[in-house]
Amino acid sequence: MNPEKLGMRLEGNHQYFLNSTEQASSSEKEKSIQNQGTPSEVEEKIIETTPSTIDKKNTLELEAKKRHLEVQQALPRNETSSERPTKKVKADTTQSSALAKTEDILSKSLNPEPYYEAMKKGFGQATAKKNIPKIKQLIAQQKVKTEEQLANVIFSMISNKFGLDKPVTGEEIKNMHAALFEEPLKEFSEHFSSLKQIPEKPHAAYLVKSLSDCFQALSAYKTCEDASQAARDYLDKKPEPASYHPGLPGFLRDCPPSEIPEQLKKIKQMNEEIGNLFEQAYEKYQKEIIDYQEGLKQFPLLSTHALGSTNVNETYILQAKGEKLFIFKPCIQDNFSQDPTMGSREQAASGINLNGMFPIPKTVQISFNNWQGSAQLFLQEARNISEIEQMQATVSPREMHALAIFDLISGNGDRHSGNILYKAIENSSPTQYKAYGIDHDRCFKGIGEPLKMEYLSHPAFKAPFDQNLIRLVDKTAREGYAKYMQSREMPEEALEWMNEACQILEKAIKENKNSLGIIKQLMEKWNQKLERQDEGFDHY
Repeated sequence: MNPEKLGMRLEGNHQYFLNSTEQASSSEKEKSIQNQGTPSEVEEKIIETTPSTIDKKNTLELEAKKRHLEVQQALPRNETSSERPTKKVKADTTQSSALAKTEDILSKSLNPEPYYEAMKKGFGQATAKKNIPKIKQLIAQQKVKTEEQLANVIFSMISNKFGLDKPVTGEEIKNMHAALFEEPLKEFSEHFSSLKQIPEKPHAAYLVKSLSDCFQALSAYKTCEDASQAARDYLDKKPEPASYHPGLPGFLRDCPPSEIPEQLKKIKQMNEEIGNLFEQAYEKYQKEIIDYQEGLKQFPLLSTHALGSTNVNETYILQAKGEKLFIFKPCIQDNFSQDPTMGSREQAASGINLNGMFPIPKTVQISFNNWQGSAQLFLQEARNISEIEQMQATVSPREMHALAIFDLISGNGDRHSGNILYKAIENSSPTQYKAYGIDHDRCFKGIGEPLKMEYLSHPAFKAPFDQNLIRLVDKTAREGYAKYMQSREMPEEALEWMNEACQILEKAIKENKNSLGIIKQLMEKWNQKLERQDEGFDHY
């Protein structure tokens, strides 16, 4: 049977359907993200910036409300009513106990000695010895009054450590995990690591737990190459549709999953014998591909090239306990180095996100089993541009504007459509998607290659920039970027370009000018600098 006759040819409508209304849920997330200090200051000023970030009303009550909402949503409803009449007393008891547990965890009276021991375990004697006197001073000044506040100081120290321009080792992760997930920090860490995480700014406890799980899974293999090869060998055994029926590949290609049952019926109506054989082949393939995909979860290091990626640089999925957790891009593999600074630039794209408004997933540098590189938080349930176009999905203009601002000030030479993923914005109705930028090893390199921004046909750029995004380019932002970039010893020309681009963008946003026009103006300025550099008349 001709495979083309077994399915329906699809024709995608390649358009965006955008809602220009600003998403309230996105704004609330932005408000909840606190400013973070410059990572380079961690070793000398690890404590000074933490008390101002410890505010019970801004953190504890918010988490309690989240827990309260989660409990409410989990409770069974009457099928004919939105009320919970038959289990009201039990529901109230469940909610009260959940809230009471949260408040109990987060409001313990202060007993600092066990926390000092945890600091020694997690950071070593030298760091603990340097910082314990500072904590004692904060306690004496009544700036740290509860165990929750002291726990947040330690979480802040870990966040700062992840921000340093050097990889966190497997041994360091092991020590931090022991400090956080044993008493007295165990309850705090389990609480915060269990919450739904914001990709731009996950909690320190979640990062430690996730990386610890990945490293623990990798410890079953002698080397990272062994772990990668084991996964490649398994991938070679992937069930192929054609081996079940010659018409199955075309059927799966052309028929949307929701239409498969109806299509199978139509095939049987055309020829019952052939239809039954085809349906049996399809069902057998489906069962075995599900088993195969389930088996793939056991491998901690999956090569994206082996999975079909065409990226220039080899990347890997780090997973543990059946969950994809990080995208790992090695810059050093068993003493072979393709670009030892690549991990630093990847991390910098996340680290320069000082106010959490750039849609860039959290990225850290890690080192284990003689491999070193960047680990970017894996975006769960994310979609690519093809899926967004096929769904005719609404994409929030705000994040597209924020991404463009980041690409401009960082001098990104590699923002093609494959380096943007999209996640549904929680509680948006109708559903909108938020764009996230990934893959940043070609940022902050100075004037060396043309800017690449292959998403400017998006309808968001027919309008002016979102006015709230002026915070990304104003004087305070520029000073923060400059401080961060100088701490990383980034090229002077990269720093000068950041300042120039920010000032032009700030003026354009204030004057409500068309976003695409300003972007093109900045791209032209960049190209002019690039041409002068190529001619030997470098402006800088």
